[in-house]
Formats: sequence, structure tokens, C-alpha cells
Amino acid sequence: MGWWAEVYRCSRSELRPARIWAGLGAISLLCATIVTAATKSTRDGGLFETFLGIQALLLLLYGTHRVSVSVSAERSDRTWDFQRLTPLSSFDLAAGKLLGAPLYAYFLAASVLPWLFWGMLEPSMFGPMGTLPAFLCLLAVAYLTLSTGLMVSAFSETHDAGTVSAGGGMVGFAGIILFYSSVATMTVNQSALQIPFYMMRVPVGLFLIPSYLAFGTWAFLAAKWRIGKDLLDPGRLWRLPAFLIFTAWYALGWGGGEFSGTSKTLGSAAALVVCVFLLFVSAIINREGAEHWKLWLTEAQGRADRTPVWLAGWATLVLICALLGLIGPDRTLARMLIIVPAFLGRDLCFLQWCRLTESRQPEAMALVFLALGYALPPILVGVLASDLGWFHWVIPALSEKSSFVANVFPSLIHLGVMAAVLRARVGALVR
Repeated sequence: MGWWAEVYRCSRSELRPARIWAGLGAISLLCATIVTAATKSTRDGGLFETFLGIQALLLLLYGTHRVSVSVSAERSDRTWDFQRLTPLSSFDLAAGKLLGAPLYAYFLAASVLPWLFWGMLEPSMFGPMGTLPAFLCLLAVAYLTLSTGLMVSAFSETHDAGTVSAGGGMVGFAGIILFYSSVATMTVNQSALQIPFYMMRVPVGLFLIPSYLAFGTWAFLAAKWRIGKDLLDPGRLWRLPAFLIFTAWYALGWGGGEFSGTSKTLGSAAALVVCVFLLFVSAIINREGAEHWKLWLTEAQGRADRTPVWLAGWATLVLICALLGLIGPDRTLARMLIIVPAFLGRDLCFLQWCRLTESRQPEAMALVFLALGYALPPILVGVLASDLGWFHWVIPALSEKSSFVANVFPSLIHLGVMAAVLRARVGALVR
């Protein structure tokens, strides 16, 4: 129960008596005004949707803003180091921030609950059996959004509060869009709309809510692990690979349970694209410089758990692509299952090389050069060569005129050259 200490600390500032009475009065006045206007309106219903929308704004926008600056604000105020001296674990701090930082938002949202129950007695667009699933959907989306905001705050290493707050705001607006699109989907032909997932046909509400809870848990764990890094907790090799495998399994399920034809190809392509994106983002936010690599290569004890995050993730991506290849995708996707991981491996090696050069902004430099590397060669090839079949030599592209080996071989050359350059740089560090 160590997390309760952090919640109590946050409550001292979040739930001051003046704020409680001011918030309660404002919510009561607003909701009473809405009810009064509704009684004079000729249109029936709409109260439940209105009060649910108010709760969504409070939790997804204000709540996410509060939690997204919880860790970064303490770093900026130089009080985060004091947290490291307490006996609280990384889980205690993460759970305490998730529950305590947006405590005032929780209070305001709870103040709307009596009015929400009143709205349930009125006709609703969700129908008599749809109000509870819509409310549960809001809670699930709020958990996902707040956990993502906590992850943004935990991984942020900038002292600019405005930048972190803007990131939290973007997460909050994304949560608003996700919530309203979800409830709109749930209200369309509720009894018949089902989502194919592997061998099952799952009602949309029973599919979306557990999905949001699952990915919210992963976001919370990512925040916990990043906080644990500040507390000098040992890393674990399995973390990113486990998330990538789960995500690939989830994305592949959208292809349906038959694994035949178009659904199989779309499911495999979705798993590949999502894993590539998440792996690249993970490589950007997990900054492992020269000191980490020296420690990894020179210290035998705990070496496996100190494996660079992007390297463990890339090896997992290769395994995922191999398993997707066993499913038997079409010829086009089979080539991309080799080409895309090879080019991504090249990009990750280049990113790490930039970090080992100890430049001031290695991530920015890597992103600029990679953008140029993907944009300029196709333009030059398109201008200088009349045969566009050469594209696969410079970018991850298909060549219908080439054989399987001739199409994938250039990507392996890119990977091999960049890996050799990185190895030479690493060798110079440890000598």
C-alpha cells in the first residue's frame, strides 16, 4: 500500500477545501442549468449523453493534462530526486501518480455521477441497455489515456513544462476522439455488430473495452519501468519483446480466424506495420549511449538484462516476421517480411551510431538523415533512371521484375554495411 502515501501527498494540494467547494458548486450549477434547459426543450432525452460528455472532458482532457505533467514537473522543480530517496517502489510511485495527480479531475467527474444517473432515467440514444456499456467504455478509455499521459511524463526528459503539457493535451484529444468514435460504433446496430477476432465473433463493446484496458496496462507498465530506471531498478530483457509479441498477436487477430485469402494478408500486414512503428518509437525514447554499451559489453553479470532495448526489439521483430512467413502470406508480403525488418535494422543501427558519436541531438540528427535517405534517392533515381525497378536498391520497395532473392538482397546489403559501421564504432569504444 505504499502508493497510498503518494496519493495522500497529492491530495494535500489537489483537494483543498476551497477547490472542493468551488468545483462542486460549479458542477452543480452547470448540470442544473442543463436539466432546466432540457425540461423546456421539445426534444426528449439527451441528458445522459450530455453528462457523459462532461465526464469525458474532465477525465480525458483535464485529468490527462494533470497526470502528464506529474513526473516532469517534479524533475523541473528539482524535487524528483527526493522521491528516489523514499522507500517507495517504482510501482508505488507510478500508481500514486496515476491515482493522485488527477485527483481533482476524479472528484469533478464523480460530482457529475448523480446527474448521470438522473440522465439514465430519460430516453437515450444508447437505448435502455446501452448506457452502462457506454459508461464502462469511458472508464476504459480514461484508463488508457491517463496511463499514456503518465508514460509521456515519465519518458520526458525536457524541463520545458509547456512541451510536456502539449504532449499530454494531444493524448487527451486523442482520447476524446477514441471515446466518441467507440460509443458511436457501439450505438450502431448493437445486437448485430460483431468484430471478427481469430475464431470468434465478439460484440463490439466486449471487444473494445478489454482492448483499451489491455493497452492501458501496457502504457502503465512502461511508465513504471521508466520510473524504475530513475530508481536504479534492474532492467529486464523481456519487456519490449513481450509487448511486441502481444501487439502482433492482437493485430493479427483482426484478420479473422480463417487465415485465408485477403484477411490473412491484411492481418499479417497490420501486425508488421504496427510492430515496426512501435519498435522505432521505443528506440527513439530509450536513449542508451556509450556508457550503457560499455557496461553491456564489459560486465558479464546481468548482461542479458542490459541488452539495448532496440536490439532486443529488432530480434523479436525478426522472429515475428518469421512466424508470419510460416502462416503463408502472398508473394508480395513474403518479400516485405524480409525487406522491412532489414531496412529498419539499418535505421536503428544508424540511430545508435549517432548516439555513440556523442552529438548534441543524436535523435534529431538521425531523423533528419533518415528522412533525407528515404526521400532523396527515389527522387534522384526517378530523374536519372527511366526504369523505376531500381527503387528497391534505395528504399524498401517491391520489384515485380526481379526474383525473390534479387528483390530482398539490396535490403540485406544496407543492413550489413550499417551494422559493420556500428560495430567498428562500438569496437573503438571498448578498446
